[in-house]
Parts: sequence; structure tokens; C-alpha cells
Amino acid sequence: MKAKHNWNKFKKDPKWSDVAPILIKVLKDGAETWEKNNQYIRTLTYKGETVVVRFIKDAEGLVKYISTAWCK
Repeated sequence: MKAKHNWNKFKKDPKWSDVAPILIKVLKDGAETWEKNNQYIRTLTYKGETVVVRFIKDAEGLVKYISTAWCK
């Protein structure tokens, strides 16, 4: 995990297995905002920290893939 994404706010030396459940929670419960084209972000306050997930939707409106995610 890159330090610039600040996942160490939740765990020292975080691994994908530590971050993945947080991303799933944000995608399920976060507030969605359109950015451009088919690119969106969802934001959620998780354990007192703001987590942002940027993702792409497909033609059916489903999450196609996550492009990036970080903790503010």
C-alpha cells in the first residue's frame, strides 16, 4: 500500500486484506458523487476518518472496477 493513501490511519503497515473490507463498506454505504463520464466517487466516514473510493460504472450502472481509494 502506498503511504500517500493513508491506510496506516487504520492499521500500521496495512495489507490488502486490511483495506478490502473498508472499500466494500464504502461502496455499499457511502454517499455517491458523479465526477465525469462514467467515473464516480463514494465517500464514507469510517472509524472517524473520511474514506474515498473512485470507481468506474458499466452501462448497467454496476461497479466495473475501482480506480483508486484513499483515506483523507
